[in-house]
Amino acid sequence: MKTSIIFALIAFFSINEFALSGGFKPGSEPEGFRGIEWGTDISKRSVFNPTPSMVKQLTSLPNIDMCYTREDESMHWGAAQLDRVIYNCRYGKLYKVSILVSDYNNWLCLKGELFKIFGPAANRFEGGTSYPSPEIAIWKGPITRIALIYNYQKNFGILEIFSTEEILEQPKTNWGKLKSE
Repeated sequence: MKTSIIFALIAFFSINEFALSGGFKPGSEPEGFRGIEWGTDISKRSVFNPTPSMVKQLTSLPNIDMCYTREDESMHWGAAQLDRVIYNCRYGKLYKVSILVSDYNNWLCLKGELFKIFGPAANRFEGGTSYPSPEIAIWKGPITRIALIYNYQKNFGILEIFSTEEILEQPKTNWGKLKSE
């Protein structure tokens, strides 16, 4: 009896700690995307191509964001076919990755992969074809946040994986100093 009470308490606190942690199962929270850590300057890597036309579509902060696509990008995540993978940088540092899928079946495949890797989402909102609200799943952690959204009315999904550390300040430069100093 005493052992079963102790086991029940351990299970209760373990489950609650997992639920309060924001939805990532232990050890699964990413520190970037596909081997590139948040804050990395990807503009100097030869496999990345700037896509200035995407800046206006994805951000309301002109002149401080730049979007890149990757030449050698895998356009699959498990069984999901990805339409576009966009690396978003602020002041040259990677802070977000946006992944687009064009239909519900691919979105469901992507959702299944995310649940398998990260565990169930901390917050889930389910709309539907007769309800105008999109379906949303959110994972929150101290390093990374993930939002998976499906818009039924426009028939597309987006996965956004982003750093919790906001890169809001422009990096300090030595422009004001003379070379001889």
